[in-house]
Amino acid sequence: TFDLPSEATESALKSAYRALALKLHPDKNQHLSPLASSSALALFKSVSSQYQLALELIRKRDHGDFTHEAADNDNADND
Repeated sequence: TFDLPSEATESALKSAYRALALKLHPDKNQHLSPLASSSALALFKSVSSQYQLALELIRKRDHGDFTHEAADNDNADND
């Protein structure tokens, strides 16, 4: 959705998200037919969710949380 490389920074993601969110925001699409407007709203919500997930992944990658999370999951499986 955001067309960013896997090593993208948080600020690059934020920039890409803002540009897409402005384009898809319901207030910017009031001129559309009701069907097109509802599609734009659904797409806007989807992009917002994807942004949150991508942001979480970038933060985990940058702070090394993947190794801790994997270890926690392994320990939970052994209980």
